Amino acid sequence: MLTTGQTTAGTVAVQLDGTSNSNWQIHISNDDNTDTLYIGNGDVSSSTGLRLYKLEKLVLNMNPGETLHVISTKEGHSLSWMKQV
Repeated sequence: MLTTGQTTAGTVAVQLDGTSNSNWQIHISNDDNTDTLYIGNGDVSSSTGLRLYKLEKLVLNMNPGETLHVISTKEGHSLSWMKQV
């Protein structure tokens, strides 16, 4: 099953597309052309997250029950994602 979405991140971590009961893959695109997006668990911050630089893309393989969160140093940071289960 394939799901997609577009959202914005801000200075509080937000979860992307829930969890799954099976292995899943997520593609993330930092659609912002100026700032870095930070990726991690629910405690992610701009000092602890994996950096996804402006206009960069990333593919992650996830395990059942895992969640993915994003945060930015500004409000209204645009990103898009595609989840494949």
